[in-house]
Amino acid sequence: MPTAHTELPVAAYCQSVLAAFQEVEDNLAALRILDREARTQDEAVRSAEGSPALSNHRYKGGLVTYLEVITAQSTALADEQVAVNILTRCMIASVQLIKALGGGRDSSRLPSLASRKPRQIPVTHSEQAWMR
Repeated sequence: MPTAHTELPVAAYCQSVLAAFQEVEDNLAALRILDREARTQDEAVRSAEGSPALSNHRYKGGLVTYLEVITAQSTALADEQVAVNILTRCMIASVQLIKALGGGRDSSRLPSLASRKPRQIPVTHSEQAWMR
């Protein structure tokens, strides 16, 4: 026969399980939404990618002022910054999902900083055009 002494721990356990399920669902929903945002933003980045080079060619041809070149560069950079922000939020939601699922990290399995090689970041065609 259940008593108040045994019902309280069971109720607390049920509440913690429900909270964990809610955390998992919240983070899965966030990842779905962020995936859609990332796709849309990647399209914006791709469409703005050639604009600075085109504006620079138009400037060199005397068709526009340098303000258009700067505006195109600023727009392309802003689009890239938004894409990075979305990626950051996606990574945070992924970590929170892993945590909600009970996962953690075992730092003994991570590579040491000394063993990591510096990564070369490729320069895109539009960035090369900006440097000229």
